[in-house]
Amino acid sequence: MRRYTLRDEKYQLDPSSSSSDDPPIWWRAEKYLCEKFDLEEDHGSWYDARTQEGEKVELKSCQYRYEDGEIGRFNIWFEQLTKLFQHDGYFALLVYVPIDPPAVLATRLLPNYAMSTDGAVSFEASHPTMDGKKLVRVPWTEAIPLEAIRLGCRYEFVDHYSDEECEDTFYFDPPAGPE
Repeated sequence: MRRYTLRDEKYQLDPSSSSSDDPPIWWRAEKYLCEKFDLEEDHGSWYDARTQEGEKVELKSCQYRYEDGEIGRFNIWFEQLTKLFQHDGYFALLVYVPIDPPAVLATRLLPNYAMSTDGAVSFEASHPTMDGKKLVRVPWTEAIPLEAIRLGCRYEFVDHYSDEECEDTFYFDPPAGPE
């Protein structure tokens, strides 16, 4: 995936430093999403931010791929998912590459009805603030279209998208195929 540099300052979660004292990646991802989509942070309830029109937004981030090779997943509490559907809310999503500092691979602001849970895995989880409530894990490639992935990195993920979507997506260099 490193055919093109990921160290472009425009796509860094926090280019100012990369010490172990930095805030956690999820916190930097939330700040990045709020700035990119002009959202106002609002952690007073079950959502993380609001649009300028006051609509509720849940902020989620995930690593593009885990150490075991599995594609990254957004972890969404079932209760949050349900409430976003009830309140016509949004998801602001960010996928990152865990380099130092982390690089943004893709972002997307989705209305609640556009979140696909087709490949999602649900399970009961133990979390200090969620009392073992149900968690839905959505593969990021099911929530973010191929065209939203940063140019120069899209080829790495074409196996996760339909042939039609791959054909309709712009690339820097077309994939090598039969001539």
